[in-house]
Amino acid sequence: MTFSSVPTVLAALLDIPKGDADISSLRYAVCGAAPLSVELFKRFEAHSGMKIIEGYGLTEGTCASALNPQFGERKIGSIGLRLPYNDLRLIRSLENGKLDLSAFVCLTTK
Repeated sequence: MTFSSVPTVLAALLDIPKGDADISSLRYAVCGAAPLSVELFKRFEAHSGMKIIEGYGLTEGTCASALNPQFGERKIGSIGLRLPYNDLRLIRSLENGKLDLSAFVCLTTK
């Protein structure tokens, strides 16, 4: 079983003791909407026993557009791989001859 969340909620859950609660049916936490720090990623996984799957989505892309793989290598801080029928590109622009360090995500559906 999986639940979706944001980094703020994962941080808040760290302050709640598990006690005798059986959360073994929760295997994954999908996290998006904001950057997730490496420290919070590692602390939450150690505390909960769940794997975090980071992703990226937007309303126009039916909410989920890219996710780190459930199985295989997950890169902390990465939005992962595009989901089927999505085409994602990161575009960095030059402004006044200098590289703009913010990236834009372009999404098209096939």
